[in-house]
Amino acid sequence: MRYKARRPKNWLTALAILLIVVASISLVFNFAIYVANNATEIFIDELLKPEFTQQKIAFITYIIAIIMLIIGYRMEIEL
Repeated sequence: MRYKARRPKNWLTALAILLIVVASISLVFNFAIYVANNATEIFIDELLKPEFTQQKIAFITYIIAIIMLIIGYRMEIEL
């Protein structure tokens, strides 16, 4: 018997939530360092640089986590 999951309890959604939490902690910690040094412009400048920075990796992690959540909610569960 197959059914669509309304509340998915699979490893994909759990991992996606974990990635969102880790990326959020990383961004908050990084932004707090820049605020403490009165250099919030540098935080924005690092987002616009062509190199990979910690902020860009956190945003890429958000995108990957959202894709994993979508796949996890669309996954069918077998009983």
